[in-house]
Amino acid sequence: MRKARNACIFALVSTFLSLPAAAVSTSTDYSAIWWNAAESGWGMNVIQQEQILFITLFVYGPNNAPTWLVSSANFVSANGAGDRTYTGDLFATTGTPYAVTPFNTGAVTAQAVGTITFVGRADGTATVQYNSGATVVNKTLTRQTFAQPNFTLNTATPYVAAASDTGTGCASANDNGRSNTTYSNVGLYVNGTTMRLEITAPPGDGGLCVFQGSNYVQEGRYGKATLTGTCADFPSSPLTWRVREVEVGAQYFTLLYTITGGPSTGCTFNGVMTGAKK
Repeated sequence: MRKARNACIFALVSTFLSLPAAAVSTSTDYSAIWWNAAESGWGMNVIQQEQILFITLFVYGPNNAPTWLVSSANFVSANGAGDRTYTGDLFATTGTPYAVTPFNTGAVTAQAVGTITFVGRADGTATVQYNSGATVVNKTLTRQTFAQPNFTLNTATPYVAAASDTGTGCASANDNGRSNTTYSNVGLYVNGTTMRLEITAPPGDGGLCVFQGSNYVQEGRYGKATLTGTCADFPSSPLTWRVREVEVGAQYFTLLYTITGGPSTGCTFNGVMTGAKK
């Protein structure tokens, strides 16, 4: 099914390289406000640069007073499921009161109080474990959504696109391994909870492939959905696309995906697709 899924049409190297750096990365960007919806009132801000997460916890201390805890957590490992682990020392900080001018840099302190471990899950959620002294905290988190993107994709919006993925578990050895593909026409539709993806491949290599789902949800700046559908050349071999980290800009889109099903027995394809609006 690699031909049906990844038909190489023509080189779009300049288009691919002109897209935002985040759009061509296969590694998750964890920059977001993270929270537990059942525990409104506290949260965790994460800013990622390369393999370092700068984490700010805005919580309440034992005396119910607002408390800030910070850490620079470094990447330490990833597992086969796609979970990525970061860890670092945790500090409590104090400084000049906000109404005092000029700012007194000598009043700033950073006291080591423990450690923190952040695990980004492949499904888009995360867990955090940290300790402040003898107190150990474990939380399950999701990205906080405080504004829905204003999508204007009321019809299938055309893009030129590029995809890169790795096939594993395929019964045919030729379907395993890395594949890089460009597409001259990809249609994307997002409206409410509906997401539709149309990929045009040459006849014999799939033809028009259409995938749709009605379970699109927004998590922070990213969306995710499960899409199902078929290609015109292989109508009896449905595929499932689990797309995540869907981000649509004024002139581009990017998403990560996992593809299963189709006529290629046993295959799972994990990759990234990014497109530039025509």
